[in-house]
Amino acid sequence: MYIERFTQENELPSYELSCVVKKVSGYNKVHSHEYYELELVLDGGGTYTVDSRTYEIRPGALLFMSPASFHDAVFAPDTTIVNIMFDANMCDSRLLYTLFRDRSHVWEYAEGSGFSFLETVCRELAQLLENDSKSDIYAGALLDSIVGKVMQLTGAECTSNSADAIQKAVIYIHSNFTEQITLEAAAAVSGYSPSYFSERFRSYVGTNFREYLINLRFSHAKKLLKYTDMSVTEICFESGFNNYAHFMKSFKTRYKTTPIAYRKQHGEVR
Repeated sequence: MYIERFTQENELPSYELSCVVKKVSGYNKVHSHEYYELELVLDGGGTYTVDSRTYEIRPGALLFMSPASFHDAVFAPDTTIVNIMFDANMCDSRLLYTLFRDRSHVWEYAEGSGFSFLETVCRELAQLLENDSKSDIYAGALLDSIVGKVMQLTGAECTSNSADAIQKAVIYIHSNFTEQITLEAAAAVSGYSPSYFSERFRSYVGTNFREYLINLRFSHAKKLLKYTDMSVTEICFESGFNNYAHFMKSFKTRYKTTPIAYRKQHGEVR
């Protein structure tokens, strides 16, 4: 089984943000994507499965996914959802960093006033985009309001502005780790020189840029080994590595097993 990875070029070709209210039914096959995706269930049922964890779909169910997650869904007939897809640049980096610094997805149930708020703002955003009134400022403010409410529902606390530059770089890395990104490119996102960025990044995140990037790539590779029957060679390059021999050696050093053995022990594709 090959897991399709949707690209921003194909799914968000003319704008960095999409929001639609729609009815869905049946099976939505396993996939991942380069952008962030949020779905709010307004009516209906079914199940979401994200990185091997299964959640019940009911009104108020909210799933927020980063580019690092693999997910599928089974929707009851005529389930109504809000689907939001967006590039990280459209959202306040502090919000994204707070929600995704140590996880690939967020799952919550919104109830009462929280659900009413999310439905109202989501519908406002969908209407704004449907009318082609693409005001970056207003659309971005609505998106930040939605993501901010999700953060409030999780009980997470937003970090201070002082680390905003590093948070932007971290979100950039999470959104592009399968590409050949460099420390210089991440530093440019932060606005710092490469040497100062490297120092600030390690101080804030707790590890250096290279190790942080490699950790993300190995985590992605393990998911591909677990959920797909892609060849190890394909997985190596799909995860952002550019040297197969080095990937094999590093995987064994890190996990004390080979990719093939890891798949045999943990794989879910038979």
